[in-house]
Amino acid sequence: MFFKYREFDSLQRWEKFLKFALSILHHLGVRRKQECWIVAYHESGHAIVGWFLEHAKPLLKVAIVPCGTAALGFAQYVPNENLLMTKEQLFDMTCMTLGGQTSEQVLLGKISIGAQNDLEKITKMIYVQVVDYSKIGAIIDNEVREWVAKAYEHKVKMMEEHKEQVAQIVGLLLEKEILHQEDGVMRSRLS
Repeated sequence: MFFKYREFDSLQRWEKFLKFALSILHHLGVRRKQECWIVAYHESGHAIVGWFLEHAKPLLKVAIVPCGTAALGFAQYVPNENLLMTKEQLFDMTCMTLGGQTSEQVLLGKISIGAQNDLEKITKMIYVQVVDYSKIGAIIDNEVREWVAKAYEHKVKMMEEHKEQVAQIVGLLLEKEILHQEDGVMRSRLS
């Protein structure tokens, strides 16, 4: 039987259900420790990159609790009410979205297939923005390639600078599975 968030009367009940469901899966051996470890590094990468970017949306929650049929973890951000984005906001969002992949690559030495969804999502978003700036054909492809390459260099540098913070978040995620904005970890940006 599948449940949806709207079937619960509060976020707390939904999260209790998620933890309960995850504990059953752990008990049944569905999720291996290695999988949790990789997901924790991936989600920590999103969090760390987002925290240190000026134009990134604030992070509400990061979790290694499966969400839906494909996502093994998630990072939830404050919803953006702006319909228009500046280039700086788009660039920071690109870096933040690809932060999970970068964390895996830089800190684990390999990238999981789970990072593919982030790459697809950001590619679509960048194409929409570039097309909105009225570019055409090969120029669009070149612009997108340059944009992603620039974001890649930036996020790798950030990940190298904040390896210790990623390790702290990984440890906390493996222990608690869900971290909230009000937990203080995100507010302090990990000293």
